[in-house]
Amino acid sequence: MKKYIIIALIVVCLLGISIVALLYLNTPKLYDRDSFKVDGRVCNVNGEFFDLIRKDDRLYYNYYGNIFNSGTYEISSQGSRKIRNADVSFMSFMPTIFMESLLQYNDKVIMSPNTDNEFFSLNIETGYCSSKPEICFYCNQNEEYISENVFDNEIYVLTNYSHNIYKDSDNDFSKLYKYTGKGFKCVYEFNGIITCYSIYENSIFWVTKKDGTNNLYKCDFNSDKGEFITDLDYPYIESLYCGKNSVYICYTNKDTNEGISAFENVNYNFDLLNIKSGKHTNIISKDNNIWLGGTGVVAICYKNDLYVCSDMKRTTKGGLYVYSMNESRLKQLSDIKVSNMWVLDNKYVYFSDENKTLYRVTQDGNTTEKVFG
Repeated sequence: MKKYIIIALIVVCLLGISIVALLYLNTPKLYDRDSFKVDGRVCNVNGEFFDLIRKDDRLYYNYYGNIFNSGTYEISSQGSRKIRNADVSFMSFMPTIFMESLLQYNDKVIMSPNTDNEFFSLNIETGYCSSKPEICFYCNQNEEYISENVFDNEIYVLTNYSHNIYKDSDNDFSKLYKYTGKGFKCVYEFNGIITCYSIYENSIFWVTKKDGTNNLYKCDFNSDKGEFITDLDYPYIESLYCGKNSVYICYTNKDTNEGISAFENVNYNFDLLNIKSGKHTNIISKDNNIWLGGTGVVAICYKNDLYVCSDMKRTTKGGLYVYSMNESRLKQLSDIKVSNMWVLDNKYVYFSDENKTLYRVTQDGNTTEKVFG
């Protein structure tokens, strides 16, 4: 009996040593600590909550690896360190990794746990998450929480209001709320359910669909009446990205709201609409040999230029592209298969590949370097 106990103890010790070794060998690291520097002027960010943010001269990155090394990492010229472990669920046969998306709001790092309505504060020194929500949003009766987005570092929440939750009505409408620091304030009420929206400086742009036609509207925050801009002759509009006197329109050849099967053979296209002249210019489609397929695209409008990549799970052609409005041309910045990207300053475009390795490329496309992974 004593012999078996000793053998069991040896096995447990070896197993413990193997786990520690696995943890060490699989820890992602900063690739070039000697020359790495987070520089460039910080810019206002737009989009949904992020897996990468910049605070001063440090980056915070949600790294999705295995159950041991996944977590939120701090990256700076001093090196890298994990500040928070990822949550791991064993409810299914294969473990599932969860992490909260990030946003820098004023001097705080805010986490969105994908549970709707609540946002928590993260202490970046200790990795401690507040037990009580830092920001809360509560829906009214018959109001449905649709999404949260970030424009110019401000938090917005979109809701739909249905008079009858079982069927659509001409009296249904959408509301847009903005976080003021003390709570959420309704900044605009849309007539009808909107398909998508975007914010540029002090203006809201949005699309509503009526009688099968997509209509583009614009309104300033200090006005209570929307201005009709034009009809949009596209079958399915996914999103808008706005610049000065211009709107980039992302549209598809089929409805992607009908389940995962809807993404088979879907094509994502981008047109540029000049608001003053009404001219439409196609910038990305199958015609210019760029197939943006998969389960979605990531696009960012920065200084009127459009940076775009595609979810590569279902595509064969990868890469990161930018459309320069001044040059009126599309340029490939990287041929690496990109799964996500972020514009955090005026110098780099950061992006991750299928393995969640973090890269960055200068906005002229001349220099690409690995950052972390």
